[in-house]
Amino acid sequence: DPLPGLSTITCTGGQPLSLAPTESATCAATRTIVQADLDAGVCIKNTASVMGTDAGAAPGSTTIVDSSNEVEVCPDVGQPDIVFEKSADVLNAKVGDTITYTFTVRNDRQATITNVRFVNDTLLSGLVCADIASLPPNTPAVSFACTGNTYVVQQSDIDNQVNPDISGTARILNTASILYNYAGTFDNPKTRAIPSPICKT
Repeated sequence: DPLPGLSTITCTGGQPLSLAPTESATCAATRTIVQADLDAGVCIKNTASVMGTDAGAAPGSTTIVDSSNEVEVCPDVGQPDIVFEKSADVLNAKVGDTITYTFTVRNDRQATITNVRFVNDTLLSGLVCADIASLPPNTPAVSFACTGNTYVVQQSDIDNQVNPDISGTARILNTASILYNYAGTFDNPKTRAIPSPICKT
């Protein structure tokens, strides 16, 4: 059996076997699912082969070879789920205050997520964040390394009239979007809107 990672094959009665007519034997082996299987996002396929000779055949006769049907096992990795969080260091601001935003991501599923990258931020036009190449499952959140992640509160924010990202609840609202790859699939968009409350003066 050529499947990589397969344990030693053991058969009832040991190997090689001697089988009488209508007699059968059972052989078994194990293969442990590893992280690379989940990350690949593909099923594990396996085919085994046996060979033997007729005890009554003449010397030099052809060896009999037979192969099993293909068995396919598909690891269950669930749906991709990335926790994308954004926080502001100012809870109550006035005109001229600088708000610094921080962005973190965490992978809550079984398969590794790769190529995590920013698409845009509706408020921070100059935001540039380095891509995160790989995000293993069930590990602590990782922070994006960013520049341009600050915003200076304007009078228009206080007046709640000019900035289109301002809601009627006296908060500065902006939405950041990221993309990522999951187990060989297409990009999965994830967005997160975080309000930064401001004080009207």
